[in-house]
Amino acid sequence: MAGQHGEVGALDRDRARLRTEPWAPPVRAACRSTCLHSPGHPATAVPTQRRRLRNGLPGLPFWGRYLSASANYTAATLQRPLTRVVKRVRSDMADHDKPIAVLVVHGIGQQMPMDTLRSLVTNVFGSRPDGSARQVFSKVDRDSTFLDLRRLVLPAGEGRGRVDFFELYWAPVMSNGSAGAVILWGTRTILRRARGRQMAAIVRAIRLYVLALVILSVGLLLLVRGSPWWSYLVPLAPLAAVLWTLVRGWGRSLITEALADAARWFSPRPQDITERDRVRQLGLDLLRDLHRMEDGRQRYGRVIVLGHSLGSVVAYDVLRLAFDALRAPADMPNRGRATRLEERQPAAWHFAEEARRLEVTGDAARFQYFQSQLHREQSLNGVPWLVTDLITLASPLTHADDLWSTKVANFDHRVEDNEYPTCPPQGEVQHSEALRIETETVSAVPGGEGRIAFYRKVDDGPLIAHEASPFASTRWTNLYIPMRQWLAGDPVGGPLAPTMGKGVRDIAVNPTTKRWSVRWLPVRAHTAYWDRDEGGLGVRQTRAGSTASRSESGAAALIENGGGRRSLPDTVSELARVIDLDRKPAPPFSALGGTRVEGAPPER
Repeated sequence: MAGQHGEVGALDRDRARLRTEPWAPPVRAACRSTCLHSPGHPATAVPTQRRRLRNGLPGLPFWGRYLSASANYTAATLQRPLTRVVKRVRSDMADHDKPIAVLVVHGIGQQMPMDTLRSLVTNVFGSRPDGSARQVFSKVDRDSTFLDLRRLVLPAGEGRGRVDFFELYWAPVMSNGSAGAVILWGTRTILRRARGRQMAAIVRAIRLYVLALVILSVGLLLLVRGSPWWSYLVPLAPLAAVLWTLVRGWGRSLITEALADAARWFSPRPQDITERDRVRQLGLDLLRDLHRMEDGRQRYGRVIVLGHSLGSVVAYDVLRLAFDALRAPADMPNRGRATRLEERQPAAWHFAEEARRLEVTGDAARFQYFQSQLHREQSLNGVPWLVTDLITLASPLTHADDLWSTKVANFDHRVEDNEYPTCPPQGEVQHSEALRIETETVSAVPGGEGRIAFYRKVDDGPLIAHEASPFASTRWTNLYIPMRQWLAGDPVGGPLAPTMGKGVRDIAVNPTTKRWSVRWLPVRAHTAYWDRDEGGLGVRQTRAGSTASRSESGAAALIENGGGRRSLPDTVSELARVIDLDRKPAPPFSALGGTRVEGAPPER
């Protein structure tokens, strides 16, 4: 009590001095500090003292009290937004300086460790746009299951943090398949009615190839008519050669070591489930390691996942399974705040509106910019999910309608049940009328009815993404080389927006390399997405530190397209642009301006 009375006496003395010396700044500051920070004051509570300060200091003339109150009110009004701006700027600077992790998932076949990762990093990031070499370091990969794997590193600089490239190496986990099972799966796929347009074109081309083989055999039979009996075996030679290739030659190796991976992934038998789950578990373990905390903060500011061929399907599976554990903040940082939920999380609050706008306009570039804003907002609200981008190359998910449809449930039903997430997410039907009312403004359709992609466990939030909504804030970009007649180009890959949602940004590209085999042989372009020539045709850049520049003619490459011709970007340049290691954090979402802020892509 003595201490409290002493403070009261000091306060009274300061007030008395203010009456006689109204312009004594040190004393006035001391009085303000005492008024605001003396919880034991017996006469007046702290809120009362704050109200008095807002109304001006006691003892001042009217105009002095007015100026004092105006200054205090202005400071209090600006304090909160300025604090938010400072925190956001500091956070942006800190996140932009954080390391970036790029996780690369290889495709089918007997892949060797680091072959995919090293060739991709060398050809895409081994040189700068001006042709000068960019140094790439090879470091120990302490997060890998296999000791042969390394971590390739681009040092910090050029306005960004360090970039670590990792490989999800799953080839040893999948054993060789059965040639008979693969042939049966392929025959069943060819004979049944195709649902997708590109799959229908592939089936039609394969049937024409078979028909040409039969016509060749019949023609040979007519030529040898009237000859000795053994000459009638000659027409069977083409068919025998094809069968020998498939059963005993290199075709057997192709079927059992490469195509079998796709057959067992899309149409698994009971004995294939274990190996497929082991591949997924490898990816889940690696992704959790990339999200691990070190010294109280996350190791990386961003995680980019890139998958080629069947590796894009593996990456998709890993993301949809990992998202559930990393989608919600652990400590619910927004609870108890005075601001409204729609002000704290405006992007999540207006997600349904942006999804509906995407359905109308089909502008995937604009939606991806909104996703960047949403991801930034989720991160500031404590959501640990770091995957900002999924990039797929030559993805067979373009045939998901045919490959993931069964007799029990077709692909559309499995999407409806949230087994396979789309972009934008489908969301989930609300469980009760009370929940519908609570989440009315974040429902997926107007009026609060239907499916929701964000929900809240308590009234004051935060808004949490549904378990099947990894692509609410994770951008999905798909690169593909268009298929041409007779299966030239890449028949495996294609546009994903028709099957996986309008939020997927499809980009058609042309091979950077000028090798004739890549441009004209069937399916050959499927394995040439980051190949490029060095000094001449047909030479692949394989040595780190090469100074070869990107193909200058790639951007002017032309393809046949429905009787017309249009220019497409080359694969290597477009891949570097899409990965976008130098991307700055997106500004906050504004409900008034939507995503139309400085830096947003133009409307289409």
